[in-house]
Amino acid sequence: KLTGNRMGEITAKSKNAEAGNFMTADRVTVHSNQIDFATKSKSITPKIELTFVRMTEVEHLTSKYGSTWDFISSTKRRIAHKRPKDPLYADDQGRPLTYSDVYNALSRACKQTNMPSGSIGGHSGRIYMATYMAYCGASVAQIMKRGRWQSDAWKVYVKALICHASDRGADKHEFKIRDLAIVVSSYPRSHEFMRM
Repeated sequence: KLTGNRMGEITAKSKNAEAGNFMTADRVTVHSNQIDFATKSKSITPKIELTFVRMTEVEHLTSKYGSTWDFISSTKRRIAHKRPKDPLYADDQGRPLTYSDVYNALSRACKQTNMPSGSIGGHSGRIYMATYMAYCGASVAQIMKRGRWQSDAWKVYVKALICHASDRGADKHEFKIRDLAIVVSSYPRSHEFMRM
């Protein structure tokens, strides 16, 4: 979500996948105020592209939900004792998390919280980052550069945005489902979802 990556750029296709096919520890650089990820694109001719997460993008999560949401610190701890080609995200046996592992976990989380099935998927991070940037008033050039968009496909995601951070009462740190022009009646009755 925070990098705007596709899930398949971070996770492996299988537990036996070679290190070049998922995010490894040597492709993560932690700075004092930002983490850089050297992402292998999913294009026909894959290339390494930079994605990043800034401290300012996660501080509100830590303030709101506690230190377990401190993405900068948790990523530092995650890579501290890894070898260069170890997976950034691994299961209990140290094998890379696969797309299926994460997708199944997201599906279980949706079910447990009574969210409609299909609410979260492998492209959710891409959708989130493009929409969040539009919500905060970023330019077309900024959205396309940050998301590594080669076309106007990102516009499909942000066209549903009806409330921007500059609007009265909007949360300047993150948009909510209620800020989108979608039917939310099937979502849990919570201020996180509903227009209350």
